[in-house]
Amino acid sequence: MKKIYPDFYENFKCIADRCPDSCCKDWDVVVDDKSAEVYSCVCGEFGKKLNEKMIIDEDGDRIFESENGKCPFWNDDMLCDIYINLGEEMLCKTCREFPRLTQDYTAFSEHMLSLSCPEAAKIMLALEKFDYIEDFKIENTELDYDLELMNFLIKARKITSDIIADSQKLISERLKKALIFNAQVQNMINNEVYDISMLNDLKSCDFSGLSEQKKDCDFIFEMHKSMDIMNEDFYKELCNTEIQSEYLAYEYLQKALEILSQYYLFRYYLSAIDTYDVTFTIKRLICAVIVISALCVSKKTDENGLVQIFQQYSKEVEHSYENVELMEEKFFTDNNFSIENLIYALN
Repeated sequence: MKKIYPDFYENFKCIADRCPDSCCKDWDVVVDDKSAEVYSCVCGEFGKKLNEKMIIDEDGDRIFESENGKCPFWNDDMLCDIYINLGEEMLCKTCREFPRLTQDYTAFSEHMLSLSCPEAAKIMLALEKFDYIEDFKIENTELDYDLELMNFLIKARKITSDIIADSQKLISERLKKALIFNAQVQNMINNEVYDISMLNDLKSCDFSGLSEQKKDCDFIFEMHKSMDIMNEDFYKELCNTEIQSEYLAYEYLQKALEILSQYYLFRYYLSAIDTYDVTFTIKRLICAVIVISALCVSKKTDENGLVQIFQQYSKEVEHSYENVELMEEKFFTDNNFSIENLIYALN
């Protein structure tokens, strides 16, 4: 199996009690079956606590339910009692792996760090360039998905990545071109035309004839304000932020927003092998870019203060099934989120 790791992946090391926004905070922790079986055999007072704190939630998942906004095993010293009492190898799968993410496509796998971790976000936003999206082809193998479509998506993602990487243009111009390119890619998918040779022609698409009509971004912020937001301060910031697409032109944001866009492509684009929809990823990253840039400018954040905003947005939005479902519904039913209107929102 081909395994794809960005160079910075191995640079990550949890900073534990020094973390400014621990993954032990706000979230319920899902406990895998193997760990639950091990925990059930732990004796004494700690074993009793382990088993008392494991519950089945309304979705049928076994979890350590958050208490007062934190994992019940995250102690006052901001360290993990399971780690202290049983050792690192006894952490459940969620805690052992996070913020490491794996997308397994059988013939290959891709590995990434989540932006919702402050230390991972710090590592990624310090990059000069995010250049880990590869152009490769899968050969015939036994797969439970369409091999021709996957190779088509790999090529389309690489071209989208190249569009985003064109630092001679403002990020807003790159995103417009990415939108138009992927609208045409989506049309090919809808018609089951997985012709890789046609993609390079689409790359040179000309969007100069589009109207320069502007559309305010209120609809994007309204969607975010209706999300399931954990942190009250983050919700207040959404409500109090002035919305201007001109923020996308701020020079100090260009590199960070490019890295954010590439991160979304790496992490989400190939999910279209199941959904047959590439536009969802592009619309999602455009909404993230617009909201994050507005929050950064509104808070008068300099380059050193970007990490917190990027990380908080990821924690609130990316890891919530409810919020992802809300975006899916809006993108498919609300015409405000059409390709054309999102282009106008970027003007």
